[in-house]
Amino acid sequence: TYTGKAFQGVAGVYYIDANAYNKFDVRLLGTSTFTEGDIDTKAWAAFADASFDLSKDLSLSIGGRYTVDKREASILRQIYLGTAGSPGMGNAAAVLFRTDTNLTKSDLHREDKKFTPRVSLGWKASADQNVYASWTEGFKGGGFDPRMNIVGSKLTLDKAKQGFLPEQISTFEIGLKSAFAKNTVLTNIAVFHSDYKEVQIPGSVAIDTNGDGKDDSFAGVTTNAGKAKIDGIELEATARLTDAFSMSGMFSYIDAKYTKYIGAGNIDVANLRVFQNTPKQTASIRANYDWDMAMLGNSGKLTLSSGLAFRGKTYQFETPTPILDQD
Repeated sequence: TYTGKAFQGVAGVYYIDANAYNKFDVRLLGTSTFTEGDIDTKAWAAFADASFDLSKDLSLSIGGRYTVDKREASILRQIYLGTAGSPGMGNAAAVLFRTDTNLTKSDLHREDKKFTPRVSLGWKASADQNVYASWTEGFKGGGFDPRMNIVGSKLTLDKAKQGFLPEQISTFEIGLKSAFAKNTVLTNIAVFHSDYKEVQIPGSVAIDTNGDGKDDSFAGVTTNAGKAKIDGIELEATARLTDAFSMSGMFSYIDAKYTKYIGAGNIDVANLRVFQNTPKQTASIRANYDWDMAMLGNSGKLTLSSGLAFRGKTYQFETPTPILDQD
């Protein structure tokens, strides 16, 4: 970190070494389907950000991040006769019917690299108001769905080894930060537009486990939608009405749409798909009252807090499912 009179900068390196492991049975319609997923993630990134004071009221910030993301996975999925469970979950006497997936970390591995820049311009319109505009790119590495079913979901081996692709986003945002009444009332407003590419969509598909031609279970599938866009506005406010009593609130509106989503048969089904867990409207309001409270010779504070929150209709999957979606 460096701080000068007209220039400030920060740089660093980030590293993560993580493992995600899970195993479970799905017992339905006379079969027990055992799934075991073991995924290693090793990622590092180098980042730098610099801010320049172009004048007394105008500042420019430029930054960037270079990321290397490595994933390795082993996935085993087997179907056993009966609903007493699989050997992996304690039933040593289970009879194997079919192995749908058996891939090791030598089969499933990928490496994704990406440089993502950021530019921001700030203008101090007055002593109590700051305007900013920013453009940012983001990146999320590809990977492998730990519930992968090659036979049931009719994946080719090459497609299974490829996994799902990285997700990329580009966001433009403008905003205003204001203070009123001697800084006792603070407000923020931001408007943004985001363009997504290769959006990662976790989901499930129906499969036939016993070969009778009828779907009787499900398998997890993570796919990449072609493109999407998100437009939104966010409002935030806090007010300290007295030394003890304060309130805060927020409201956001998000319009998220797929603009390209290639489905089965190479058909664009963007108009039939929705964003998961992304309600159009969210809002909340909270009030706090503080009492100074000394105890055992130490200063302290007792806070009474109450809040109310609202979320608009929320879709659980990329395809509307009325029985599960939340109004």
